[in-house]
Amino acid sequence: MGGTRQTGSTTQPAVACEHCGLARLCFPAALPLHEVPRFSRLVRRGRTLSAGLHLCHAGDELQAVYIVRAGTLKVVHTTPAGAESVVGFCLPGEVVGLDAIANQRHAHDVIALENSSYCALSLDKLRQLV
Repeated sequence: MGGTRQTGSTTQPAVACEHCGLARLCFPAALPLHEVPRFSRLVRRGRTLSAGLHLCHAGDELQAVYIVRAGTLKVVHTTPAGAESVVGFCLPGEVVGLDAIANQRHAHDVIALENSSYCALSLDKLRQLV
């Protein structure tokens, strides 16, 4: 992708957190059962990302953390000369963006390797939960 600034997502119907098969791998797993519906109301579900598009770019301001629902994302470090190094992969149930909380900026590009879906929890809503 070498610096391509394409970003894109669409929405599709999605299951509430309390009925999601990935809930035991996601944020709700750490919550008391009675708190899961409250958490679910704060999450934007049913987001999709086409293969090859960015979920976020290195240097972008942190807007949300993302939970992968389906598909695979790669985390890429790009040098100033444009060379890419894959530093990780994100699989269903994994949270993307927590590394950006300290300085409010994403350190790496996150790119869909295949058509993927995810949920988003805005930083403001995450702060409400904390």
